[in-house]
Amino acid sequence: MYFDGRIKAIQLDYTDAFESLQQAMRKAPQGTALGFRIIVQKFMFIVQMLTGDIPDRATFRQQYMEKALAPYLELTKSVRVRRMPIC
Repeated sequence: MYFDGRIKAIQLDYTDAFESLQQAMRKAPQGTALGFRIIVQKFMFIVQMLTGDIPDRATFRQQYMEKALAPYLELTKSVRVRRMPIC
């Protein structure tokens, strides 16, 4: 599911990519495989923002993902207020 989602994202099929990544997240072991779950969540955020959706804030507040997803939270906040910082 994970690799299928990545391939579909590269092929610009974002809807199917998001669904595949969601399935990969659901099938990942709960409480273990934290690195895998973080990577899948990062791809889900990217695909979700490319489709024009804004990720749910509750996802960023998960205890084990909070630090790893901090840059994605800042990006989401910037997109939400439609102000992108110039690097």
